[in-house]
Amino acid sequence: MRAMAYWLSLLLIFTMPWDTAIETSDFGSLSRMLGLLVAACWIGTVVVTREIRRPHLFHMVFFLFVCWHLLSVLWTVDSTKTLGRLGTYVELFVLMYIVWDLFLTPNSIKGGLQAYVWGAWITVAGMAYNFLSDVRFTSIRYSAFGFDENNVGVILALGIPIAWYLGTVRSPNRLVNALNKTNVLYVPAALFAILLTGSRGSVLAALPGIAYVLASSGRLRFSTRVVVWVLLGAIGVILLPYVPDALLDRVSTTGSEISEGDLNGRVGIWIAGFNAFAQHPFLGVGSSAFTSSTSLEKAAHNSYLVVLFELGVIGFSLLLLLMIVTAYYVFVHPKESRYFWIALLSVLALGIFSLNWAHRKQNWIFPILAITSAYVQVNQVRTQRTSRSRVDTARANSKSSAQKV
Repeated sequence: MRAMAYWLSLLLIFTMPWDTAIETSDFGSLSRMLGLLVAACWIGTVVVTREIRRPHLFHMVFFLFVCWHLLSVLWTVDSTKTLGRLGTYVELFVLMYIVWDLFLTPNSIKGGLQAYVWGAWITVAGMAYNFLSDVRFTSIRYSAFGFDENNVGVILALGIPIAWYLGTVRSPNRLVNALNKTNVLYVPAALFAILLTGSRGSVLAALPGIAYVLASSGRLRFSTRVVVWVLLGAIGVILLPYVPDALLDRVSTTGSEISEGDLNGRVGIWIAGFNAFAQHPFLGVGSSAFTSSTSLEKAAHNSYLVVLFELGVIGFSLLLLLMIVTAYYVFVHPKESRYFWIALLSVLALGIFSLNWAHRKQNWIFPILAITSAYVQVNQVRTQRTSRSRVDTARANSKSSAQKV
């Protein structure tokens, strides 16, 4: 039953990059429906086996974070929206615990990461279909599955460091090793799709992933490195001319928009948010109530600020503590995987700066996977050291016995 819960959780992660493709009026998106199924299966497993992993510090802080969301219904400026959002955070807490309890080996964590890349390929395919059919989200920009262009761009950017990491990890199994290497093809495909979104924020978010690709290529064998770069370069040369000039021009204004512009109207929204925050600095305006707290009635377009505005200094402090805990365990990793997690979480941190992802699964699944991975790898290193120590001790004892004889 535990194995079934794990495979269902992989299916859930697989649907995250394209979860809006299938929605129902009763249960919402496909990933939400699967999330409920995974939770039911996992709870059944815990009841039957009477086994559950002890909570981590991250879970304790996240529990307080969820409780603060729940308590905000007492002072919210829009009780309807706050009540509508509370269930989402309870579901997120359960998901965080499920990942912690089920992903217990390096291969299980790689399985979760691989599921996300495969799901991201579905979104790339959706982008390609809309591009070839000339179905645009706005006058010049493309998207897929009803996602906002900025959302789909960050969803794809998250897959870049994951795909490269999985594609460059060696496996003793030749078939697995060959399948892993196909992940490398995701990098140019995702970059092409991101350019089609015309999302400047997504391009910025992709930069840590691109930097990781460039920096970590040195650990490949020289012959492999040459083949990979020639292949990626050829794909880039073929695909780049198909990106419309209007989109390239838009992306090229990223620097000037940051230094001189108003970030496509976001600065005005943030100023209005700070004005509302000044009236409720400690408690905030209530979970999911930001749009009702200003005369603009627009989303905050910043996951950090939306927590500050909605949950006040107390809620924002809990978010900072969650980020600090995650960062600490990222640096616990061995060097090779540490750089990967730094790149992945940097993509996430930059991406959500212009998105409302405080309540999205992608915003939380990767931090808890990073913490789980740290524990798995540290325990693996300890086990190896213990085994070596026992072997060394046995050899020393055998030598001592031989000398006595």
